[in-house]
Amino acid sequence: MTVKQNSRIRAGIRIFLTSGLVMLAMLLIAFSISCQATPPTEEEAAPVSNEIEISGFAFVPATVTVTVGTTVTWTNLDPVAHTVTSETDLFDSGNLAHNATFSYLFADRGTFSYYCTIHPSMRGKVSVE
Repeated sequence: MTVKQNSRIRAGIRIFLTSGLVMLAMLLIAFSISCQATPPTEEEAAPVSNEIEISGFAFVPATVTVTVGTTVTWTNLDPVAHTVTSETDLFDSGNLAHNATFSYLFADRGTFSYYCTIHPSMRGKVSVE
């Protein structure tokens, strides 16, 4: 075998091995993509929240839906005082200073609207199922 033939054989082997490695890498990428978790269902994507922030002179989120027996907690992140006051006098936090919290256990089904007595335009709602 001549040096030229030997060189061509080595070049062919390198090309074969390189293309094989590229194919292997592509297969591994395709496999890892196919093994990705399935997207969450609508229920999983939007978990029930029982935490409400008071931020930017608003209840965030303004409306929550929870199940009977859930305790909802409000946390005042604003630098000024706010209240969490039921429109039907069911609950009233009194003045909540910055970083203060108020919690209420919702034992019955229904829709419970509330507001801030200091800033009446701040309104929210808890739906209990």
